[in-house]
Amino acid sequence: MTIELYRFPYSCYARKVQAALELARVPFTIVDVPYLDRDVMTKVAPGYPMVPVLRHGSDVITGSREILEALVQREPAVAALVPDGREAVVWAYHDFVDSTLEIPMFQAATPGIRARFATHNERLFFTFIKERRWGAGCVDRWAREQSALLESARTMLAPTRASLRRHPFVAGETPTLADTALYGHLAMLAYADRALVASLGEEIVAFTARLQALGVAPPA
Repeated sequence: MTIELYRFPYSCYARKVQAALELARVPFTIVDVPYLDRDVMTKVAPGYPMVPVLRHGSDVITGSREILEALVQREPAVAALVPDGREAVVWAYHDFVDSTLEIPMFQAATPGIRARFATHNERLFFTFIKERRWGAGCVDRWAREQSALLESARTMLAPTRASLRRHPFVAGETPTLADTALYGHLAMLAYADRALVASLGEEIVAFTARLQALGVAPPA
């Protein structure tokens, strides 16, 4: 079964799916989509220019949670990342990360992500997309507020850090989709600036190292 993951390298949602496939040791191919040229997306998922997109054989799946749900149904090794009896804990933490925690994490990362684009046009369009939702000057504002945003994320992660002091992964002794969700956001933050992850606590830094030791790719 051919599996292709279409992504932006900084996308927390794409990195979450990627981490799940890597932990499960499911073979797949990464397709990096050029930011200003999404022609490949119109061919794979007509009318859907966003990432991640997963091509699983002849099926095309959009939306990171929908992709994970499909992989849990189709790939036994991914299903093992949602252990019996811990479904509520794993999915609830996943949803917390992709909603509540996502806001300060993505805002703190955005200025650094913008700076990594190679061309002025890429940076301009990236800024335009963010300002359409968050208002004019939002990226520059987040750069000024980065320390406060990281402190907000650190506060939200206090229970996570407490758990990681007791056991190696979010939900216990073995990794789950809860860990891949958190790792996706940490990979996004590290893509912007590797030093930012350290501000979230030594437990978070050690957690990322443990996942990488299991085969999860570090940020580009």
